[in-house]
Amino acid sequence: MNEKDLHRVLIKKELWDLQHVDVEAFKEAVKDYIEKGYPEYTPIKASKGFILCRRDRR
Repeated sequence: MNEKDLHRVLIKKELWDLQHVDVEAFKEAVKDYIEKGYPEYTPIKASKGFILCRRDRR
C-alpha cells in the first residue's frame, strides 16, 4: 500500500461526539458516512479529527 492509497477524511463534530458516548455506534456511523461520500474507501483509523481511509477499488 502506498501513500496514494490512503486518504484523510474530516468528519463532522456530531460524529466525534458519538465516539465518547457509544464506540460501536461511532464506528457504524463513520462507516456509513465514508460509504456514502467516498465509496471507493474503507475507514481504517480515527485520529485527531480525521478518519484515515484506504482506497480499495481502482
